[in-house]
Amino acid sequence: AHVGWFTRRAAACVGDAGLVLAYEPDPRNFACLTQAATHIPNVRLANAAVVGTAAPGGAVLLMNEQITAGHSRFFGAPESRKIIVPAVTLAQVTDPLPRVDFIKIDIEGSEAEVLENSRALLMRLRPHMAIEVDFSGARIGPVLDSLGYDVVACGLVVDEHPTSEGRALSQGIWYASPKEART
Repeated sequence: AHVGWFTRRAAACVGDAGLVLAYEPDPRNFACLTQAATHIPNVRLANAAVVGTAAPGGAVLLMNEQITAGHSRFFGAPESRKIIVPAVTLAQVTDPLPRVDFIKIDIEGSEAEVLENSRALLMRLRPHMAIEVDFSGARIGPVLDSLGYDVVACGLVVDEHPTSEGRALSQGIWYASPKEART
């Protein structure tokens, strides 16, 4: 959720009848997010990382001390400070909900892991998704293809190229919609 830009806009789009869940693992960003969105009635905030597999002891987050973004579970400079943050799976987030219409995923290299380990819920809920791809595009395209999603670029995209396993998504922002939503 970073500092709340998308959270505030999503809350305005879904209106009073909708609900926005925003997860931000960095304690500094979460403080900014809380200040920006805690007063919005249809927003729920959590200071936690969304991960692919359950991590009862939390997840290690490599902190980028130069900027407020780019913290990652997988990629960091050798001097990156490591912190342990609470962690939840996408299933833990969505299971209590009767429906999920949209999921935004920007988790700095963990996108493929989360999608791969969320196949059952994505098949059941069929949400539309915006996915920021940084490092794991070679794995994301085939997963979305196997789940029956159409994928189109909706932001800066470096390139797109096929692999033997299917389409590899390069860096950029991608919109994924269930193929049955085309009609």
